[in-house]
Amino acid sequence: MDINPSAWHKVAVASKENGSGLNVAFVEDLVDTQSNSIAQLTFSTKVEEIMTKNNDIHEANFCKLIREWYEAVDEKGIKAKDRIIRLLNLREFLLDKCSTSLNRFPPPGSHICSMPSGLFSGLLISFERLIQLYRISKSGTYNVRAIGSLDNETFFSSFRDLDHRGAGVLRTTAIPKAMSIACEILTTRLNPDRGFYFTTTRKLPVYTAHCLEDVSEESTEHSKEEAEIFGNHKPFDLPRTTTAKRKRATISSYDNCPHGAQGIRQYHRKDEDKILPHKRACLNVD
Repeated sequence: MDINPSAWHKVAVASKENGSGLNVAFVEDLVDTQSNSIAQLTFSTKVEEIMTKNNDIHEANFCKLIREWYEAVDEKGIKAKDRIIRLLNLREFLLDKCSTSLNRFPPPGSHICSMPSGLFSGLLISFERLIQLYRISKSGTYNVRAIGSLDNETFFSSFRDLDHRGAGVLRTTAIPKAMSIACEILTTRLNPDRGFYFTTTRKLPVYTAHCLEDVSEESTEHSKEEAEIFGNHKPFDLPRTTTAKRKRATISSYDNCPHGAQGIRQYHRKDEDKILPHKRACLNVD
């Protein structure tokens, strides 16, 4: 797409002089890739102006397109017409820059114009669906931030329990059965009349429990025996049945959960200890 990452590197190296606030670690090491503030700083107006002064016109235009697209799907107070124009601007840019690779055979594989094919197709689908929703909605408009993929993620997460490997990738023959089971689970889960009640205290419940189903009197017949209560038994009167669990210098077996495992967000977690000191100071030691 004729977008050179070195344009951001030049801005980050001279961040103390130009006042952009962009650190070298953000560009080279991609520290905290899921940070919203870092993403907005990378494509900010200040960075765009500095790129224009450095004669990096294509990169400056790309910053503007990404920033306006993000504002169109996140900021409030923007007219619907302006939102659509910003979405179409980035869509036309991607199709124009990638027209060469899209119009040749064999078609592109995992990447399209140095961009993952999933990201490329996802962006185009997002642009088109956000615009089409204006025509589909009854009022002719909608809250752009109310659109998300949470429903689809919840639906497809039901497949993970149905896959014996736990990856959520099913075989073709198992899809019809998995779809029926997932729909049944979601129907039960989203039922507003479904209740789940349990008592955690001896006090009377604040809300009355509703019976889920009618139980006949015949099935509730049981022997009426009086329970014996010993009022003199206190917790400190009872014998100690357990001992304190102390740490042992052993390794967990292969089929147990490993101790000390890092969280699932460890890969994307921000850790400034991994950044070299000269990069934190924006110094060039090459």
